[in-house]
Amino acid sequence: MFSCLKVGSRSSLLARAQVAEVLEEIRYFHNEIAFDPVWIETIGDLDRKTSLKEMGKTDFFTKEIDAALLRKDIRIAIHSAKDLPEPLPEGLSLVAITAGKDPRDMLVGNFFPGARIGVSSERREAMVKGALFVQVRGTIEERLALVDRGVLDGLVVPEAALLRLNITRSRKALEGETAPLQGQLAILARADDREMAQLFEPLDVRKKTVYLGLDPQNHPKRNYLTHFPLLKIEPFPLSKELQDNWMSFTVLLVTSQTTAKWIVSKSLDVKHLKIICVGPYTAKIFQDRGICPHIAKEYQAEGVIDLLPLFRKEKILYLHSLKARVNIKNYLVRERFDFCALPIYDSLGSYVKPPFALEEFDEFFFTSPSTVEAFMQVFKKLPEGKILRALGPITKEALLCHTNSLI
Repeated sequence: MFSCLKVGSRSSLLARAQVAEVLEEIRYFHNEIAFDPVWIETIGDLDRKTSLKEMGKTDFFTKEIDAALLRKDIRIAIHSAKDLPEPLPEGLSLVAITAGKDPRDMLVGNFFPGARIGVSSERREAMVKGALFVQVRGTIEERLALVDRGVLDGLVVPEAALLRLNITRSRKALEGETAPLQGQLAILARADDREMAQLFEPLDVRKKTVYLGLDPQNHPKRNYLTHFPLLKIEPFPLSKELQDNWMSFTVLLVTSQTTAKWIVSKSLDVKHLKIICVGPYTAKIFQDRGICPHIAKEYQAEGVIDLLPLFRKEKILYLHSLKARVNIKNYLVRERFDFCALPIYDSLGSYVKPPFALEEFDEFFFTSPSTVEAFMQVFKKLPEGKILRALGPITKEALLCHTNSLI
């Protein structure tokens, strides 16, 4: 597995945000990956005069990047999916189309009969009736600046671009057909690069996926998944003993999002605690409340154990599932830490048959050993000829007990 990949993209702020988006999404599956971006000016960036109205599916914004990919100067290319030429250059393969962002078009600025509205396509002109249309080119920031300077009264711009650039200015959603694949990103690799195809395949919304865990909110394809949870959570009540002794602890170990949500649901004060989280999604539950936890580099129990020597003199509270692995607890005992380990919930199999046939789907995503166990209880065997994915090495080990065909 490559830890750092050369990635080709256009150089605008929007293109850079798109590369960062793909990096964040692929790290859901491979947290060790880093990108080495190569920013490339395309003819579409340099030519600011040619109208895009009748451009069609050309390589106006992709040619130079794809050439670098064919020369092996970069390992993958990231484009706006709607900018892809048809057909693709010979020797290249579209390995993934991402879920992307909101595909709608927005009107920024003011509209009134005869208003000067900046557009870049006939399709967008059809969305705003009664305007004086002005063809605009350039980056999103440059186009918005025309509105700010009064050169334009308004501008039609993709919502996905505004979201990626964290632009919060007021806008109005327009009714009408959006461009195919607007807001989505395309990842290209050389046709013979099977390694890159396998690496980025989990991001591809063309693959029909069943998510078997509790909450798909952090999965990059969350809006394209079929969610069939095989587990249900049985939370335990907050004991009086824990409530009475809560303020005596100085370190809190949190190894699952369920634990973090349980703590929040009980309105427990964590401001006095140093919090260690198993991964960024668990940590985000606290970060959203203004708390900055320590995050293990390895997103499993072993990563938490690596951090514990820094807190040897602390009083540690370890809240966990009833079915949690014993690694952390055994380490705390062996190294004679001052700690309390307490189960606060159990995960139970739902064992309900799904309202669909397994054959309808391309891949199945398991999030824990418990989901593997529940799947075997319901279906008796794993589906053949399908992609089986595991979140983390421990879930992968559980799947390997039942199959050798595992991604």
